[in-house]
Amino acid sequence: MKGLNNMDDKQMKHYRHVLDQHKEHHLEILDDMENLTLGENDNNGSSELSTYDNHPAEIASELFDVEHQMALKKLQENEVDEIERA
Repeated sequence: MKGLNNMDDKQMKHYRHVLDQHKEHHLEILDDMENLTLGENDNNGSSELSTYDNHPAEIASELFDVEHQMALKKLQENEVDEIERA
């Protein structure tokens, strides 16, 4: 079994290319998430029903969705960090 130090230049370039592709994929996902979040923020303020009180279950659902999005974003950021450290 070859170790990391025994990898030739061709193998190193191949794996670096694969990692770069994965990094770009994760960055695209983060960009899409950011664009989606910005679009949702624009819609929340313009609704004419937004001045009415929401049912506690609706608030809880919205909070869950926000926390879920934050966790997914953090996961993508961690993946990019791992790739950059490789």
